[in-house]
Amino acid sequence: MRKYKARTTEFGGYISGNVILNSLDSPYEIRKDVIIESGSSLVIKPGVELRFAPGIGITVMKEAVLEARFLLKNLFCFFLGRTPTFCSNA
Repeated sequence: MRKYKARTTEFGGYISGNVILNSLDSPYEIRKDVIIESGSSLVIKPGVELRFAPGIGITVMKEAVLEARFLLKNLFCFFLGRTPTFCSNA
């Protein structure tokens, strides 16, 4: 039986330094654009669910890093609201 969380974690804005999103705090509600500043990184761990509000996205500045990791049993998906808009292929 799958357990459902009653809460979500809000995430968005400017990323400075090294930030890791993990499945323990998932799902993440992205209501503001995510901007990864130069010299910074955002790592998305396996099992993380990102739910984007309409018109919201991720910008990776020059010399910044966006790293998304997934396992075959936990494919990587982006959501627009509650609808998946992109899922990685295994």
